[in-house]
Amino acid sequence: MQEQSMDVRFNAVLILQGMRVRHSPGSRRYEQIEYAIDLALNASRVADEYLVRNVLRDAERILDRFKKNHASVSLNDEVSGQNVDPAQQYEQLVDHASPEHVVMAKFLASAILHDVGNSEAAAQVWNGMLNGETVAEIAVASGFSTSYVGKIRMALATSAKAHLTAEAM
Repeated sequence: MQEQSMDVRFNAVLILQGMRVRHSPGSRRYEQIEYAIDLALNASRVADEYLVRNVLRDAERILDRFKKNHASVSLNDEVSGQNVDPAQQYEQLVDHASPEHVVMAKFLASAILHDVGNSEAAAQVWNGMLNGETVAEIAVASGFSTSYVGKIRMALATSAKAHLTAEAM
């Protein structure tokens, strides 16, 4: 009986893994299938011919209920105003605010802007990036061309990468 149960679970996991490769990591369906694999491996779950269907259904319900009961909060939700000094928006760079992290994030924001030239254009593009705006949205809001905004974004990203990889070493 135990061996038959393991065979059913093994086959269910193989089917679920086959389904998972057809979806992008991080997508809703991918996450449901990942959770379903965990449910299929649970020894207290009945291993019958409907195991795959049942774990997919249960995974969808569990994840939907979790999402409904645990509303996510964006780090950008508390941004106030368009003309805020980017170096003062350091809270958005960390998801928890220990004093050390706040100082490091503030220093990092200042260093990145300094590398790009601390111009008003860089500050506007920085604010737009922190707010999750696209290049086109930043260009419309700031009055710059999309190519100029793209160049500034690239410079900010290059500076950030340089600082972050230097800190990792």
